[in-house]
Amino acid sequence: MIGISECAAVTVPISTTYVGTLIGAQDDRVSLDIPGGCWLDSLDMIVDEASTTVAVIDIYLAWDSLGENPITDSVALAPADWRRGSTDASLILKVLAIEKYVTPPAGQTTAGKIYAFIKVDSGTLTIPVGGLRVNWDDRRS
Repeated sequence: MIGISECAAVTVPISTTYVGTLIGAQDDRVSLDIPGGCWLDSLDMIVDEASTTVAVIDIYLAWDSLGENPITDSVALAPADWRRGSTDASLILKVLAIEKYVTPPAGQTTAGKIYAFIKVDSGTLTIPVGGLRVNWDDRRS
């Protein structure tokens, strides 16, 4: 099965520490829990540019709510280079390739869920419902 897993809305204030948000099945009938072993293809990140003066977003994915079992390395992103929405110009999009097969460790906090940890250098970042979307495939290895 090919699926997506999404986040709820989240606001990330300027901070020297990461803010964690849960990614998994939502109540929208589109988003699903992440299988126990699957190919993580990419992370789509949509943010509301109108609500932020953020110059750099630092993000990584982890299996646990403390961020101690990482799935990816942290990546620093500059929203100024992102693609604009066609119907809502205040929304901007970035797609990050993950492209690896993963299996959850014993330390996974919640089955079927992963966490995105985000830190911003200035301002406040607003991510709408579904603004963090992990694309996965449980048939690929």
